[in-house]
Amino acid sequence: MNLSSTKKTIIASFVAAACMASSAVANAAPTTATVKQPNVLLVVMDDLGTGQLDFALDSLDKKTLAQRPVPVRYQGDFDKMVDAAKRAMPTVAELAANGVKMTNAFVAHPVCGPSRAGIFTGRYPTSFGTYSNDDALQGVPLDIKLLPALFQENGYNTANIGKWHNSKISSKNAVADNNKTRDYHDNQIPVTPKEYSPEQRGFNYSYSFYASGAALWDSPAIYQNGKNIPAPGYLTHNLTNEALQFIEQSGDKPFFINLAFSVPHIPLEEASPAKYMERFKTGNVEADKYFAAINAADEGLGQIVDLLKKKGELDNTLIFFLSDNGAVHESPMPMNGMDRGYKGQMYNGGVRVPFVAYWPKHIPAGGD
Repeated sequence: MNLSSTKKTIIASFVAAACMASSAVANAAPTTATVKQPNVLLVVMDDLGTGQLDFALDSLDKKTLAQRPVPVRYQGDFDKMVDAAKRAMPTVAELAANGVKMTNAFVAHPVCGPSRAGIFTGRYPTSFGTYSNDDALQGVPLDIKLLPALFQENGYNTANIGKWHNSKISSKNAVADNNKTRDYHDNQIPVTPKEYSPEQRGFNYSYSFYASGAALWDSPAIYQNGKNIPAPGYLTHNLTNEALQFIEQSGDKPFFINLAFSVPHIPLEEASPAKYMERFKTGNVEADKYFAAINAADEGLGQIVDLLKKKGELDNTLIFFLSDNGAVHESPMPMNGMDRGYKGQMYNGGVRVPFVAYWPKHIPAGGD
């Protein structure tokens, strides 16, 4: 690619040291009043594998993958699964085609909590005692400044929308027995001390769930600026709508949004709305649920892109799309593609993730 050194620095800063990204962005902008600081949209999927995006599927060796075990829940025709993966995230595919694909991108850890701690500190999570999701229950130490605080200090309006796995969890309140389901996300409401909440760590606005996941429908675990609130309906739509509203309300002020969708984190006990389910006919309804769930998130991202176009802000918005770690074993093919291993393992399938960077007129199309 033929990127200027300044733009390379901005991208590299976020990939290699997330906590320095806002400083790089701020310093990259000339001090003239006519140049705006770029908006930054960080989209983090939950357990999405490298094999579940269409631009990565040409490298699949079907004979090799056919020898790998597939959980009973997601067994089915391999070609139908690949076709579903090709069609599940068209917005991301377009961003990849018109931006840069990080084909050798790695996160700091193969499970959610430590990985996200690495993203938001720019440090190895082990350097502050986070070796596992159990350790992540203690939260990122309060003496460590997080990425959103740096953006905030540089004049950005900041929002966490969705998963925030960097808080200390003081308890996991249980919902009433008559509301419990097979999905543990329905059955608990994680609670965090105020000082660990997103709005105390650099976010002007928070519409968040604090731990590993959240129910796909009517989630009991959503907090808005620290207050546990009802969240009726389909969570992916709620998260998308929150992002759209925040962009509208930011006005002329640059924004940083961490949009952390809950999917495709298992268990996906509930089906997504019919319009998404109807797009996938793999022969296995559980696999259809999986692809429908990520398709809904992709559609939400498309709505955000359309809004940015309408507002004339797309060319001034740097979009990152990635996953916190690789796909779990309990996923439909093609999972992590040709990579060995899964979430929780230090093989590539656990720590190598899909990663796209998109910045119109700044990042040449088609790079990798």
